[in-house]
Amino acid sequence: MKHLISILSGFLFFGLILSAQPLGVLMDELDKVIAEKENYSVSKEQRLSEMKAAVVGLTGKELSDAYESLYREYANYDVDSAFTYCRKMLSCSETFGLRNEYEDGLMNMADLYTATGMYAEAQEILETGQFSDRTMYYHCMHSLYTGMMQNATFEDDRERYSMLRSQARDSLLNGLTPSGMDYIYTMSEKLSEQGDYAEAIALITNYYNRPFVTDRNRAILDYSLAVAWRGAGDVEKAKWYYAKGAIADLKTPVRDYRSLLELALLLYREGDVQRAFRYVLCSMEDLQESNTRIRTMEFIPVM
Repeated sequence: MKHLISILSGFLFFGLILSAQPLGVLMDELDKVIAEKENYSVSKEQRLSEMKAAVVGLTGKELSDAYESLYREYANYDVDSAFTYCRKMLSCSETFGLRNEYEDGLMNMADLYTATGMYAEAQEILETGQFSDRTMYYHCMHSLYTGMMQNATFEDDRERYSMLRSQARDSLLNGLTPSGMDYIYTMSEKLSEQGDYAEAIALITNYYNRPFVTDRNRAILDYSLAVAWRGAGDVEKAKWYYAKGAIADLKTPVRDYRSLLELALLLYREGDVQRAFRYVLCSMEDLQESNTRIRTMEFIPVM
């Protein structure tokens, strides 16, 4: 235990270097971003329009890849549009005999089904298909069992899905490059769930400031750092990273996100009800705009 505290203290110092901006200032910035979020949506829609225009004249693999890029842009923004471009990718890859792209399209569809709570449909795709990209396959299985575990009614089912989820995650980790973003995120999730918060923080902070890490990936890692610091007992640091991640989510923008809601729940428990309610309202509006028809139970503690 003393060793763990020592490690955490060291990372607290490193974390303070990363989080030089005071929490209050960061929260004020978050409030401003929320007030101006429509501007970020306008920029996103313009980018999507440009991507759609660029599809004209493409054929074969280039067309399939363009549809997949549009699917990915829409995946956490507008689920119905994501479904549309995933279907276009499947149709295109089937027409041109692109086997790998067709398999990827099926797994993208399974991910969308999982995100919208259509677990039976996702499971049917993943259990009946033959997929050469095993890493992507295990990612889909991990996401599927995560959703099934989180929404299981009975404890026995929750435990079974938790075991299947752990197996899928271990298989996924075995296929990932240890220096890559997907490995860092997945391993840090595993470490935090095991209570190895110091190791999770170490893994992420060692990767976080590398020049090739994108702003979007840093936003994802902000959430992971918040989870780890919260587990380690440092609620202030957790709030800092939730706020930082929320700002990036709203600026990207994505509409299906978690940092802002988790921050709202912490603020609500501390008695900052007005701000918490404002953040929950923003989260609910964006989730509704994304057409994601799941996760509504997460809002109950603040409503």
